[in-house]
Amino acid sequence: MPAGKGLGDKEMSDRKIKVGIVGLGHNGVAHLCAHEKLGLSEVVALCDRNREILEKAGRDHGVRKLYTDDSFFADPDVEAISIHTGDADHAEPFLKALHAGKHVLVEKPLANSEDDVRRMVAAAKRVTPRLKIQI
Repeated sequence: MPAGKGLGDKEMSDRKIKVGIVGLGHNGVAHLCAHEKLGLSEVVALCDRNREILEKAGRDHGVRKLYTDDSFFADPDVEAISIHTGDADHAEPFLKALHAGKHVLVEKPLANSEDDVRRMVAAAKRVTPRLKIQI
């Protein structure tokens, strides 16, 4: 979704939001399955550093856009990013997602250090109010 263009509440409820998932460990795959089961969203892209895990998840769930790098955050088809990296690695994808103008869901804990939490909160305060951020 281009920066500056938001989804109104009505528009969000009338169609499936397009989601990208970063981090395909146990929780990432569980969230992917939940998206499929609920049918309220469409997972359109996956990102993980481990190409083998990434390709397996793509095959198993019919997702064709697979990323191992930061180009994931620039994908114009991804409207929201669901972050499921290791706890110590939540900050960077969170900041990149906000910078790219994406809605964000990040697992708890938000981060493992006070410095990361401060950076994340400051970034969230700077973005347009149209972005939805959940922990």
